[in-house]
Amino acid sequence: MSAFTHAPKLAGVLFALIPTTMIMFAGLGYWSDSAMEARSPLDGQVSSFIETMLSSVRVVQSFDMGNHLLLKLEHVMLRPLRKLSTKVATTKALEQAAGYGVAFLVYSMCFWYGSISVANGTTIGDVITVSTFHAPDRHC
Repeated sequence: MSAFTHAPKLAGVLFALIPTTMIMFAGLGYWSDSAMEARSPLDGQVSSFIETMLSSVRVVQSFDMGNHLLLKLEHVMLRPLRKLSTKVATTKALEQAAGYGVAFLVYSMCFWYGSISVANGTTIGDVITVSTFHAPDRHC
């Protein structure tokens, strides 16, 4: 709240980024959850299928079903699982990129609008106070 005391216009401009960030992360979270929800049952099926094959090696070997079961595993289970895993990985990468994008957006907005505020009479110390208050990774 000290940001609104020192440079209220700058704090208001930076405060406007909060709804944008929340909407963006809500959309990415929904997309991530839908991908994970679709992937989890298939992941369970693959692990159960492999466990069943390994636990009954004698039956698989005696009926010469190895190649057939491996083809079924590859075409029916592993290909869709790879596609869903790529979707999950893409979502996680977008979430990470969005986090850093928001951090850089806050910095750039602060310095851009801070320079306008300094030109209009706000002291540099007040602008620096607001920029360090809103910086998400300032302690790193």
